[in-house]
Amino acid sequence: MERNGKKLGLLLASIFGIGMLFLPDYRHTFPIRTEELALDIAQGRDHFSPNTLKKWVIAGKKNFLVIDIRDPKDFQASHIPDAWNIPLATLGKREVLRKLPSDIPIIVYSHGGIHGAQAWVLLKSAGKKAYFLEGGYRGWQKVMRGEKWRDMAPPQRKIYRPTGATSLPLPKAKEEEEGC
Repeated sequence: MERNGKKLGLLLASIFGIGMLFLPDYRHTFPIRTEELALDIAQGRDHFSPNTLKKWVIAGKKNFLVIDIRDPKDFQASHIPDAWNIPLATLGKREVLRKLPSDIPIIVYSHGGIHGAQAWVLLKSAGKKAYFLEGGYRGWQKVMRGEKWRDMAPPQRKIYRPTGATSLPLPKAKEEEEGC
């Protein structure tokens, strides 16, 4: 009887050990810091001006990375100089995120819609110094044609911690407007 108990214990331990091999590896997870993301958005630290990017590219600045998340066909047709093409579905893979630098700005863009901002969330969640390009590739083309681009400016807000709640400035009271 004692011998059968040892065999059963050994069998259960073996099954448990083999099962452990198939568990996901959580050593390289990326925590999402929602408060930090919300503050970056509220304070306008999530986007990058195509005017500034144009200056950096023309000046030959090299300590930044530009990622084009459009599909390879669009990338091959035209893209920002020295940009890497990493489609959004690929960018979301852990092994891809781990290989990207964390010590230099990463500017990500799509055609000009919401996907650039979604890629920004992926990159920020992975601890990258990320920004999305205002206007995406369309904004870049506009600036390169010499058309005016009005940089996005966040409204003046007071930021309240620890929740990250924001409030627009209150309108002035009647007495303040009249100079009393």
